[in-house]
Order: sequence, then C-alpha cells, then structure tokens
Amino acid sequence: MREFRVWSDNTYNAYLGDVDHFEDFSLQEGIEPTLGNISLHHVNRWINWSNEEKVAFKTTQRRKASLASLFKFYQAMGTIISNPFQATVIPEAVGYHSEQWS
Repeated sequence: MREFRVWSDNTYNAYLGDVDHFEDFSLQEGIEPTLGNISLHHVNRWINWSNEEKVAFKTTQRRKASLASLFKFYQAMGTIISNPFQATVIPEAVGYHSEQWS
C-alpha cells in the first residue's frame, strides 16, 4: 500500500505498529490475520480485549482509525467488500486516559 500513498516514515511506522498490534491479538485468538478473515465479531473482541488490557481509549480509537483507513483503501481497490473497523463503535467506557499517580 505504501507505493500508492505519500507518507512520512513516522506515519508509515505508526500504521505498521497498529497493524502489528492487531496481528498479535489475532494470532493469540487463533485467527490468521488476513484481510478476508477479519470480521465485525473479531474487531469487537479486540476492542473488549483492549479494555481488559487497560489500553487508553484514545490509543484504541487511533488504532481503530488506522485500521479502518487501511481497510478502506483495500475496499476501494476491490480486494475486500466490507470494513469491519468502520462498522464498530468504541464505547466511551473503554480504556483509561492515563495511569493514575500514587
């Protein structure tokens, strides 16, 4: 995809990190993280897992936006039909703003 987008190295690395994070979760769940294998149910499980792992709401929101953007690109290319990341909503109660100081 990088060949079709003009991204800085920082942007590319941020997207790559978000993909790597989601891939790790998928593999832990026993799901091969290919474009066609990612379902709405799986994305919702990832959001719930992020909450359980106390991932900050803003971090989960940013990762979801990155992944939705990637899926939107492949959707426009005709590689996939649906974009489960666009169809999900992160509940406001998910995650934390920052760690609390003692």
